[in-house]
Parts: sequence; structure tokens; C-alpha cells
Amino acid sequence: MEMEAKMASVLPPLTASIPNFFPRKRERIAELAERCLRECVYFELRSTRCELRDGTLILCGKVSSFYLKQIAQTLIAKIPGVRCVDNQLEVVGDPEINRQFEIAVE
Repeated sequence: MEMEAKMASVLPPLTASIPNFFPRKRERIAELAERCLRECVYFELRSTRCELRDGTLILCGKVSSFYLKQIAQTLIAKIPGVRCVDNQLEVVGDPEINRQFEIAVE
């Protein structure tokens, strides 16, 4: 018992010797997703934020159409390490079209 106590005081805990791989991998996947969207031809998708939780990539931000929301999801789903996409992009519509609609309704 005394020997175990001495060993425990000299050796770091096993978990301390294992590199913290998963948070870095998670950050890399989220960064890759954001870079993919920043380089996308659709300008609106360039400001989309991404976060990875338990293999699910969460998309956050605003877009003007459901089409762009689907494009973002399709691009991101192809990234290795992404098991699922939680598309939380908010469709706000095109401000100019919304303004024209409001004028037409009045």
C-alpha cells in the first residue's frame, strides 16, 4: 500500500499523460466548416458560425432564403468527422424584397 502511494505521488495521473485530442479535433472540424463556408460562392454564407458538439455540427447565423440554408447544410455535411448537422440558420429573407412586400401590403 505504501509503495502505491509513493508511485501515485511520483507518476502523473494516467489522464494527465493522454493528450487532450478531442477538443482540438472539435475545433479543427468547426474551423474547417467555417472556412468552407467563407470560401463559398454564396456571400451570405461567409458569416455563418459553426460549432461541433458530440459529432453534430451546429450552424448559426442568418440567411435570406431556405435555399441558402440548405446549401450551407449540404456543404457542411460532407466534412469528415461530422456525423450530423443541426441547421439553426435563421431565414430572414432579403431586406429589399421584404421592404417591397411591406409597401405593397400597405
